[in-house]
Amino acid sequence: MIYEDLFAFKLQLKVGLTTFKEVQDWADQKILQNNNDVIILDICFIKSHYELQDYLDHLFKYDVDVDKEKVALVILKQYFNEKVPKQLDSQLHYHVSILRFLVDYLDEINLPENEASLISRIIAYEDEIILSEIGDVLSISVEEIYAEFYQYLQNWLSKYT
Repeated sequence: MIYEDLFAFKLQLKVGLTTFKEVQDWADQKILQNNNDVIILDICFIKSHYELQDYLDHLFKYDVDVDKEKVALVILKQYFNEKVPKQLDSQLHYHVSILRFLVDYLDEINLPENEASLISRIIAYEDEIILSEIGDVLSISVEEIYAEFYQYLQNWLSKYT
């Protein structure tokens, strides 16, 4: 269970859903419950966000018993609910890159044969948005494409989480 928490922190730190201090506070509480856990003890003595991110990245380079897909799906839903705006904003390409990063951890989740993968849908919507931004290529506005994209993500997440 501790590795699932740590993998979730790894992803949450990368996408801005948690802070270094929150992870440190969590580790301080965990060490009171079990002062023999070397990993938690290590985290208690880490001094910066970057050091923590590096530590977690290194920890998960090895075969650790974690259902990464399950954890990534929870973080994807959390990111969508907390960070992805309902209306198009100037951060669109940043949010799309974060979504793509998280989706990379998902193997295709029991998709029916005729349904496209989530990553291919994200890429397709991103391409449509770029073409629409160029102008005179598509007859649909960027805002309309984004609204479809947002709705698609919302429906996909409600179906698979």
